Amino acid sequence: MKLLRLSQLLLFPILVITIWACSKNNSSELSASSTRETDKILTSIQGRVLNEQLQPVQGAIVGCGGKTAVTDANGNFLMEQVKVLPDAAQVSITKDQYLNGIRTLAVNTNSLHYVQVILQPREAAATFSAASGGNIDLPGGKLTIQPNSVLMKDNSSYKGIVDINFKFTNPESEHFEDMMPGDLRGIDDKKKQRGLQSFGIVTLNFTGQNGEVLHLDSKLPVGLLMNIPGSLQGSAPAQIALWSFNTASGYWEQQGFASKQGNAYIAMVKSTGFWHFAVPYDVVALKATILDQHNHPIPNMQMSIVSKIDFIPVYSYTDAGGRFTGKVASNSQLILSLINPCGQIFYHQEIGPYSTDATIEPFTVPLPGSSTLMIDGIANNCSDQPVMGKINILVDGLSYATDINKGYFKMTFMRCNASAANVTFSAMDTATHINTITTLKANNGTITPSLVVCKP
Repeated sequence: MKLLRLSQLLLFPILVITIWACSKNNSSELSASSTRETDKILTSIQGRVLNEQLQPVQGAIVGCGGKTAVTDANGNFLMEQVKVLPDAAQVSITKDQYLNGIRTLAVNTNSLHYVQVILQPREAAATFSAASGGNIDLPGGKLTIQPNSVLMKDNSSYKGIVDINFKFTNPESEHFEDMMPGDLRGIDDKKKQRGLQSFGIVTLNFTGQNGEVLHLDSKLPVGLLMNIPGSLQGSAPAQIALWSFNTASGYWEQQGFASKQGNAYIAMVKSTGFWHFAVPYDVVALKATILDQHNHPIPNMQMSIVSKIDFIPVYSYTDAGGRFTGKVASNSQLILSLINPCGQIFYHQEIGPYSTDATIEPFTVPLPGSSTLMIDGIANNCSDQPVMGKINILVDGLSYATDINKGYFKMTFMRCNASAANVTFSAMDTATHINTITTLKANNGTITPSLVVCKP
């Protein structure tokens, strides 16, 4: 997270609330090795895919739990009842001309979770001859490649010109949480789950001149140099743990260490993919529920939990029930913040410290009326009977799904402006499979739409 955003927390006093916690077993002893089908749960995931200019990416293929969806014109997607591991639900995104995106979520059973992913463009940062190798300067880093160290899919040697797809993801970037692969958790060399304090992530891919997907010969490792962001150089340790992302488990896994030389880290890597320079720290599991001033859950809300002393962050979104589920730094005073769609912190409070896994009591957050649209609606069929079903609500390009229960549905949108918005309701009656679309104009505040879900 950008230090400018974190510095907002220092502009006014921190609200300190004492919260009682229920102790459980310490989750820091959990390993990522368990991928048994019996451990998996059913949940649903919705979200949005954007490019680096924060414009929606249409037609991206989103995968999770063996199911796929395609993003719409606003970059939105929804996948219901996917079977995933609760501690490591993986959402993958592919789209031509973009590097693959992947995000790891901690999820709840039979809930609806939200995620936002920013895709980075697939473009050659440099080229080199596979036969001769070389020292290649790149934006944010450098590669030292041995001759004849690049292989084709069948592990035969590739001798031609190689395009290097190299992306440095800066943890100080304003949208780091939406660009990073996985999340900020890893499995260390002792098979223990740890939190990760990031000093930078490198995405490294090789492509042949005819579009061939290439990889490294593991017997001929590549020297990888990553420039340390200026604001982190003073706190960067002399030696740092090196992590590669395991797309099978959804976790970062430690692959030794990198050494600091000047204002850069240098490591030897044996594969392409995602590489993370990060300091591990101990974690515990935390669950929290966030309610608005009307005692309703606040869904799909971006939040961060940072350690008070050194600002080590954890990122997430609340689920449909207003719940946060994740891992946070153990034995640390923490600051929980809520972030509106404009990227501004509008609420924070101090919590913790926690030495063991904890579930904290629900707490209330007053939403600002001037920028909040609360929807408290009714949906009936042609016989004026209440509908049981699903509804998608689109406001300002954001689409959120929720249930219609006995004819009633609720949803909350925080907005970046006070002007009237077009609100589009796509409601489905699960008994008849009839879907109707209704659009109306609404100002911020509370609206009570009454929808009719039936054939004209």
